[in-house]
Amino acid sequence: MTRSKFRVLTGLAVLAIALTLSSGAWGQDTETVLFNFQDGTTGEAPQGLILDAAGNLWGVTQAGGTNGFGTVFELSPVSGGGWNETVVYSFVGGAGGEQPQSKLVFDAAGNLYGTAWGGSTGQGIVYKLTSSKSGWQQTILHTFTGGSDGGVPQSGLAIDAAGVLYGTTAGGGKSVCFNSAPCGIVYKLAFVPGAGWKETVLHSFSGKDGAGPRATPILDAAGNLFGTTSYGGWVSQKGVCGMLGCGVVYELSHVSGGWKETVLHTFVDGPSDGATPAAGLASDETGNLYGATSGGGSWIICGNGSGCGVVFELSPSSNGTWTESILHRFNGRDGAGLYATPSLDASGNIYGTAGSGGNGFGTAYELSPSSSGWAFNTIFNFNGFAGGWASAYSFVLDNTGNLYGASAAGGTSNNNDCVDSCGLVFKLTP
Repeated sequence: MTRSKFRVLTGLAVLAIALTLSSGAWGQDTETVLFNFQDGTTGEAPQGLILDAAGNLWGVTQAGGTNGFGTVFELSPVSGGGWNETVVYSFVGGAGGEQPQSKLVFDAAGNLYGTAWGGSTGQGIVYKLTSSKSGWQQTILHTFTGGSDGGVPQSGLAIDAAGVLYGTTAGGGKSVCFNSAPCGIVYKLAFVPGAGWKETVLHSFSGKDGAGPRATPILDAAGNLFGTTSYGGWVSQKGVCGMLGCGVVYELSHVSGGWKETVLHTFVDGPSDGATPAAGLASDETGNLYGATSGGGSWIICGNGSGCGVVFELSPSSNGTWTESILHRFNGRDGAGLYATPSLDASGNIYGTAGSGGNGFGTAYELSPSSSGWAFNTIFNFNGFAGGWASAYSFVLDNTGNLYGASAAGGTSNNNDCVDSCGLVFKLTP
C-alpha cells in the first residue's frame, strides 16, 4: 500500500521478530538493507546520511577505518543492483579529530563539512574535506577549546548561500549551568580572505534561555536560525527534568550589531508537553516548525524515566508569538525516546524514528495531515540484529518516497570488535 493511499483511507534487546512479519503489517514499509559494515576498514557504527544529486549516499561512522577513529564514506548504487562503499576519509585521531557523529553537509563546490570529537584540545573540531587527485584532503577549520568558543560539538552544520557554516556545541560558553558544566553556544564559521576561517559566537546560553544544545540549527529565508536545547528553561518542572529544565525552542535573529535570541517555547515535563528535545527542527513553506522530544507527553514511565516523547508543531502568529500543538504522544508500544529530527516530504507528511518500542528495537513513523487532524501510522518496526536498530538521525527522502537511514548497530558482521555488529544502511519502501 502506498503512503498516498494510506492517507485517503485513514486521513534495546529482545528476541527479534521475523522481518517479514513487521514489514507485512497494514500500512507498513518494507526494509531493504543496502550495506552491512563488516570490519574496521569499512567503518563501524554509521551515523546520519545525506543524499547527493546523483543518488549517492554519504555518511560517517563513529569508529573503524584505517586508524580506528571513524570514517567518511560514500555508498553508490551499482548497475544491476546492490550498493558499493568507498571510504573517502579515515580520521587520524589527535589534532585531526575522531568519533564523528554528525551528518555531513555539501557546499556548492562539492566540498564536505562536518564536526568531530577530539582535536588537539580534546574539545572537538570543525573540518572540511576537499576532493583532489590524491583523494580527499582534510582541513581543520576550527578547534574548540571548551571555553567561550564552545566545546564538544554534537550537532552537524547548516550552510547558507554564501558558504557560511552554523552549528552548536553542547559545552563551552560563558555561563555555567549544572555540575559546573558550561551551558553551550551557537556559532558561525566564515571564510575571511587572507585570514582563513574565523569563528563568531552568536549566542552563549545561560540556562534560563536554554542549555545543552545538541541539534543542528536550521536557517530560514531571511537568515534567522532556529533550534532546540535539551535542557534549560528554568520553569517549575516535574518528573526527571528537575532543576535542569526540560529544554527550549529558540530563534536567533539579526539585530543591529549582532544577534538576538528569542525563546519560542519552554518545555514542561508531563502529559501536556514534551521534554528534553535532543532532536532538531524541520520547517514547512509557511514557517511552521516541527520537532520531537525524547521524553514527556504522558506520565508513562519509558526508558528515560519520563514520558515516551512527542512530535510537536510550533506555529507563528502575526503578533510574534508561537503556539505549540502536540501532533502525537507516544505510548511505548508505538515507540519511545525520539532523538531523530523529523523529515518532511513535499505533501507535508512527517517521518521519523523512535529509539525504542515496537519490537524493542525502535520504530519508524509517519504523521499525515488531514481535515480532522494528524493521522499517525507506525510504518516499520525494527527487528534488531540483521535488520538493525532505529536510527537516531533524520531520514533522507528521495523523489519517489523512499526513506534512507543508518543503524549504528545490527547487521551481519561477525567482527568481534563491533558491539551488536558493525551497523548497516537501510531503505524503507512504501
